Amino acid sequence: MKNKGFNKKILLIIGIVLLIAVIITVLWLVMNGKDEKDKVAKEEVTKVNDSANIIKEATYEGLTINNIVVMTKDDNSTFTATVTNNTDEAKEVNDFYIVFKKGDSEVASVYAYIGEKLEPKESKDVTASIGMELTKDVADSVEYRAEK
Repeated sequence: MKNKGFNKKILLIIGIVLLIAVIITVLWLVMNGKDEKDKVAKEEVTKVNDSANIIKEATYEGLTINNIVVMTKDDNSTFTATVTNNTDEAKEVNDFYIVFKKGDSEVASVYAYIGEKLEPKESKDVTASIGMELTKDVADSVEYRAEK
């Protein structure tokens, strides 16, 4: 009969150890799941402003500006585009401003610099950055001009 009491104690100890193991496993899974959710929340997503009036091809002083992409990541936006000289003569292209608007209001302007002569039909890529978000809810159109 002593064996029955001894067996009950062993079964009780094994049950307690298993219960503790299950609790530790559940806590570990919950903690790791939370860490993964935090990591995903902290990762910044790249947002592309594909508003029709932002990405549409434009002409500015004989130059065609196309292949326009405005991306925002980590509260910084980058404008990239291809600038093509569509005149019959070489054209000195130093700089111009890209003005972002929401409705009729200007929300930001960024300086784009090419700084060289473009031969007829020659293209150059231009990139300009600004330390703010230029997502769809901030800017819905763009214009190009010689100065601010």
